[in-house]
Amino acid sequence: MKISIHTRVLTISLAALMACTADKGDDSGESASEANTDSASSAETDAEPTEPQSTQIVGDTDEVETEGAETGDTTGDADTGEVGGEPQCVDTPTVLAADESSPLGFSGEELLLGKVGVRATILKFAGEPTTLRDEIKGLELPLSVELRHEAGEIRWVDSEPNPNYDDQGNESGLQECTDRLEIDVKLDFVTAEGELDEHVDAVLVATEVETATLQVEVEQLTGSLDLTQIYKADADPQWQITRVYLGGTWTGELAGGSVMHEVIVGDDEEGFAGFGPLAFWGDEVPF
Repeated sequence: MKISIHTRVLTISLAALMACTADKGDDSGESASEANTDSASSAETDAEPTEPQSTQIVGDTDEVETEGAETGDTTGDADTGEVGGEPQCVDTPTVLAADESSPLGFSGEELLLGKVGVRATILKFAGEPTTLRDEIKGLELPLSVELRHEAGEIRWVDSEPNPNYDDQGNESGLQECTDRLEIDVKLDFVTAEGELDEHVDAVLVATEVETATLQVEVEQLTGSLDLTQIYKADADPQWQITRVYLGGTWTGELAGGSVMHEVIVGDDEEGFAGFGPLAFWGDEVPF
């Protein structure tokens, strides 16, 4: 079931964030350049990623909410999209065998076909905002991306609007209660020199057999990349990275995606948050 209902927008694009930064004394006077949407929303092979044109939130960021379903429970409801104490959607997962067809008309095995395996590609950092350190802007690193399925759970998720949800006070945004197939997978995201050496559990999400997406938060990077060295130390106000997500889309022979990040601009009392792409990898995947 796919129904649009109101939801609170919890993140602000970095483009909007930088417009606010200018008002708070950022001497750059510039707004974030428009990012080529997904490169940031995709996930890909060894084709070179397209230079980002904007820091707008697009594409594979949607999976942050869809990955909220509980695993291993075929009877209880896994709630997603909670706003003001009540979830907007009630998700009911049912575990399927690997070769068992879902109500969408395909099985987990069929979805994974052509998507699992190693892809050699390039990770390219954004060229904006101007508060990025010069050595980070446009930096390109050889990258290996591997999607693995090691008997992880395969779930059909029936998503329905919550009749008890009260949208009073929900001022902006829409959320769709979307039926979907989810697969627990492993993602290896490793640059040649170890700047990123991430091996994480993730949830692959699909509503059609051709295309699947994921986005997963990396709570602590295990590579050598120092997040405190991404933005200029003398920026006024300072930019601090608080969260990092790996995202990607696999469709046909293509795969590509982004490294998304949340930033806080300013001090604890006056700081505000933005969310957008830090780097892009793989093919430019249409969406």
